[in-house]
Amino acid sequence: MWRRLILAASVAALAGGRAGADPLTVTGALTVNFLDGTHNTGQTVDALRFAPLPLAELNVSAQRTMLHLESFPAVSFSYGDGSQQQTTRLSIINATLRRSFAGGFFVGAGQTVYNQLTAYQPSQDRFSLISAQSSRVTGARFEAGIVCALPRAARIEYVFGVNPVMRGVQRTAFADILRAPQDAAPERAEQIDTSVRWLRPAGPGAVIIGLRYLNYASRYDVRGPANGVLADRNAGILPLVGYQLGLH
Repeated sequence: MWRRLILAASVAALAGGRAGADPLTVTGALTVNFLDGTHNTGQTVDALRFAPLPLAELNVSAQRTMLHLESFPAVSFSYGDGSQQQTTRLSIINATLRRSFAGGFFVGAGQTVYNQLTAYQPSQDRFSLISAQSSRVTGARFEAGIVCALPRAARIEYVFGVNPVMRGVQRTAFADILRAPQDAAPERAEQIDTSVRWLRPAGPGAVIIGLRYLNYASRYDVRGPANGVLADRNAGILPLVGYQLGLH
């Protein structure tokens, strides 16, 4: 689904550029986002203290249309202590087609894809040992924002993003031979993702400083007592720094 969206958005951006006889503007950016928040699995709540998460960004613009792509490449981080220590490998892709209006306002729509794998340290005091849990959750993303020009060619960008409905499947692998080797349960999730960034020209590009707020929650979407039970929640603020470079 998300691959088709990216392809369609790319075609639309290119078509807009040719129709207006203006060249495409392409920028790329790399930021480091320091996640300070909590990871809640429904059974344990672990604090993450400024965990550094790299974010790659690509923008392709033509007149008032922009294709905005951003991705956390697969990164791993560990948390917990003792027998509850866990390691999570996470990757995120956002693909959004934005349309600008007078005054710097814009709206956008696209797709978000989450891929997550959590490995659990073996524990002797758990009868049904869970060795790993993985999930892939995806859903439509909607955005609204504004870009405000500042002196010396600087600017501030405000973005409010929301994924009202996301769906996926969580798979649980058991190391206990008395349990099935793997179990699957559908998930239903929603997300709020908002940010403010200050950009100022520096050298061939621009320095980025900002703050992002993320609140993602998923619940089991199955019949029975587990229906509606929290499966995963990640919430926190992410101070960020980075650099944007014009590519074309």
